Amino acid sequence: MRTSCSQIIIGPGDGGEIVRDGVRIVTYQYRSPLMSVFTSYYIALKMRARVYHLHDPELLILGWCFRLITSGAVIYDAHCPTFHYFLWKFGPAGPRLRLKAALLKLIESIGVIFIDGLIMAAPLSKKGIGRFCPRKIVIRDFPEIKSTKIQYPLLPGKALIYRGLMEKPADLNLILETFFQVHLVLPETHLVLACPVPDGFDPVLAGRLHEIKLEQQVIVADKTGWKQLCRQRTIGLATPNGNEYFQRSEQSEIYEYLALGIPVICGRTPFTEQIVAEKETGIVLKNLTPLNISETAIKLFSDDRLSSQMSINARHISKNDCNWEKNVVELNNFFSGMFPR
Repeated sequence: MRTSCSQIIIGPGDGGEIVRDGVRIVTYQYRSPLMSVFTSYYIALKMRARVYHLHDPELLILGWCFRLITSGAVIYDAHCPTFHYFLWKFGPAGPRLRLKAALLKLIESIGVIFIDGLIMAAPLSKKGIGRFCPRKIVIRDFPEIKSTKIQYPLLPGKALIYRGLMEKPADLNLILETFFQVHLVLPETHLVLACPVPDGFDPVLAGRLHEIKLEQQVIVADKTGWKQLCRQRTIGLATPNGNEYFQRSEQSEIYEYLALGIPVICGRTPFTEQIVAEKETGIVLKNLTPLNISETAIKLFSDDRLSSQMSINARHISKNDCNWEKNVVELNNFFSGMFPR
């Protein structure tokens, strides 16, 4: 979004300061969650900004200070369902963890009452903390159309692409088992892991691939380079587990698949039922097992007519409804209404 205002990001780091893409990034050395809150506010208050955009629920603890001490507006970005995300991220969910998650949710619910605006990443938030803030807007994590161009001609062959979270060994095993089973039927298939694979997972990945001599057909790509690894027949995988966090959130990688015209195989959530099943941009599975996913992938690879129609549907939806350019208008209206001329 174009703006005439300077933009500053404050967060943990090495204590230095850099400028990237016109945005000033100020960092501080992280010591503890509580110190992080106060350090962030100390730095931010010196900026005397017109808008303070908070990104984490714990920062709402002192959110009212900005309204009392400065004339700046306070905005909170509810980018995920906090309670369920906290349990998923730091699980297994024992009593102490659930208590911490509940405390964060309470801070969030009370904090948004005293701020000027709420930006939500999913409509489901309207039923949660969105009830407590009168001025709110839903901004989905749509991609920019200009950033979703594929370099032609496409590489020959077939590819499974996984663009999502890779945080536990089970996530990696699910994708690898799926790929192994697809490869048995369609040996020309490649696997592209378009996500960070933590170092601790590399031995697992290397061992499994070396066992069946498939190292050359699995590529680990960065978050931008993977788009140039799409092949003439490509399927996108969005396969989280059944955790409540995923049931209440939207998977941004699916929007990227749509923009590229890639048919999707994903798990069943309210979001995927709406954007994938109803719009016929892919196939939604109730049970995400390697057998179910691989059989579905083989079906799509083998049915040119079905996969081509899904690709057309995906591009149409992305161009008309699911792209960042749609969000720009909404954001401009949101902030213009907050600061009338």
